[in-house]
Amino acid sequence: MDSSHSEILNFESTVPIVLNKLVAFLNESYLGKDKVIIQQHPHLTAEQLGLDNFIKNGGLNCNTIENFLETFLKNSLHIHHPQYFGHQNSKPILMDGVADLITGTINNPGSIYEMSPASLVVERVVINWLLSKLNWFHKKDYTDFSFDTKQGAGVITHGGSIANLKALLIARSVVQPEAWQKGNHNLVVLMSESAHYSMNRAVSILGLGQDAIVKIPVDAQNKIMPSKIPGLIEQCHQSGKTILCIVANACSTAIGSFDPLEDISTICKKYKIWFHVDAAHGGCVLNSEKHIHLVKGIEHADSVIWDMHKMMQTTALCTAVLVKNYQHLKNVFQQKGSYLFFENEHDLGFDTISYSLECTKASTALRFFFSLAYQGEKGLENYVDTVFEKAQIFYKFIKNKPDFEAPVNPESNIIIFRFTQGEDTNAWQLKLRNIVLKQGMFHITSTEYQNIRYLRLSIMNPNTDLIHIENLLSEIRAVASALNH
Repeated sequence: MDSSHSEILNFESTVPIVLNKLVAFLNESYLGKDKVIIQQHPHLTAEQLGLDNFIKNGGLNCNTIENFLETFLKNSLHIHHPQYFGHQNSKPILMDGVADLITGTINNPGSIYEMSPASLVVERVVINWLLSKLNWFHKKDYTDFSFDTKQGAGVITHGGSIANLKALLIARSVVQPEAWQKGNHNLVVLMSESAHYSMNRAVSILGLGQDAIVKIPVDAQNKIMPSKIPGLIEQCHQSGKTILCIVANACSTAIGSFDPLEDISTICKKYKIWFHVDAAHGGCVLNSEKHIHLVKGIEHADSVIWDMHKMMQTTALCTAVLVKNYQHLKNVFQQKGSYLFFENEHDLGFDTISYSLECTKASTALRFFFSLAYQGEKGLENYVDTVFEKAQIFYKFIKNKPDFEAPVNPESNIIIFRFTQGEDTNAWQLKLRNIVLKQGMFHITSTEYQNIRYLRLSIMNPNTDLIHIENLLSEIRAVASALNH
């Protein structure tokens, strides 16, 4: 038997074992039978997994995978657990795991048509669907791949941080096209005081430096104050600076608030400034009739990013970078590579490599397509509406407790609150969070709002109910009581 046939037989034998272990893991998660997370010393986990031995001697196969998975899954986060309220990664549709199995097995890089024809067709259809939600796609069918002057465009990339960097690169290619050859010159970026850290990081990666960030003041709801923008624009112009773009949130990471996009877009149009919207989390409302008003005006943006792995029930990572004018995406990079970039487009298919940051990228669009194809548009809409509605219920429940404070009525599915019995310090709230997380029955995060530390819940699981929130509050009280004594 040759080695390739032996490898296929091992794969055939291994997959059912893995499937059985995953199903057991999921049953535990969905029913909330076990802890959300178990954290132990990393050296112990490495030892139990036998990492050194496998690296030196090999032998991970159908005969050893079960024991390996036993330890691996035991030390993995149960993101499908109803008491997971942690970071902004949704409980994905399980069909996405099938998509990951397919793309991981066939290994078709998703940037060159001749290497991944089916994957790129799926990506293009997914992009067209997303563009239609912004009113940037005007064709009859999502499978119409032609372009015209009114056509938007986009590309799928690996996460919101890369997507925001890509959006700034696109803006730079329009605002200062000579920068590709000659470098940046006096560029500044206007962004919210509550902008995601990836925006700050992108500015420095571009070589502009943190001094090129002009912070736009926010109100009590962490929303950009449009009235403050014209004065900042004039200050930039008077100091000889060129404004690369204005960045708005839809929604903010800390508390889930949506900036007034229509008012900001009007200002951008008046001053002819590129308008970028970071809709990594909140882009989901574009598919919700009930909540689409939260992003009124987003269609006037020049670029938008949208994470599928946050609120579109997709496995990580899958993010779309979308532009209103397809020429802006097409012209973002100027490079040569005779083995990849050709003088004339080939007649069959299409590549994304000429406007992707990545040369080789995973075929991640299939993940979102499987989520969409399994439940349809209405299923995704119901998910968003459900977790938004539950956030409102949970917020009111917490707010009415005399020993808790919840200062912000959530616009999305993010709730912040604090326990008021005990030390009145930021360190106290953080200590409560860390102990709750260490005990493992709940996964919560923390954030600062108006310089005060709060506990933070992202309601990502539609199976989370009031009893789970009630149990969490009881555990916080118990932790605080133990600390006080």
